[in-house]
Amino acid sequence: MGSFTCEILVGHSHSNHGGIIPTHVLFLSENDRPAWILNSLNLFSKSNNASNVKTKEIVWIPTIENMLEDALLMLGIYVLKDSSLIDAAKKFFKKDIFGDRLELYEDIEKENLLKLYKMCRNIDIRYKIVITTLDGSSINEKALKCLLNYSMDVEVCKSIYRREYSEWTGDYIVKGELVGEKK
Repeated sequence: MGSFTCEILVGHSHSNHGGIIPTHVLFLSENDRPAWILNSLNLFSKSNNASNVKTKEIVWIPTIENMLEDALLMLGIYVLKDSSLIDAAKKFFKKDIFGDRLELYEDIEKENLLKLYKMCRNIDIRYKIVITTLDGSSINEKALKCLLNYSMDVEVCKSIYRREYSEWTGDYIVKGELVGEKK
């Protein structure tokens, strides 16, 4: 499995305090082949066994050129459950959209995928996403511009500082800067 380079929290804004009340999380795994992995969080379930309940994980192998829109399409289908989007997706995809895994280059024609993106942009449901992109993620500034076509609440968190030990050099690699003094 590749390393995770992007995380999208999905939920609702708090009406008075900002932040997010998350219900789902999407992880982007990258390396040789990217994959979006969607999970329900069940953080606020009153059930005694909430931490033991495994909800179905959904995996999509996204397109390279519209990777973030692929994630937003997943949200429209599986989280927001927009009925017209689900009906169109069932019609356009060659496989069951509620199966474990879809590969967007193989399981749907490009023109139909573009139609689904357009439908997804028009969803009028109040929700919020928080996108955290790590250094080296394919979800870069160019990819993030597609968010301008959507009406959800959104917050983008980009990596400003990274310190990581390199097995190759035997030393730490530092990118960015933290302002302040050591104590």
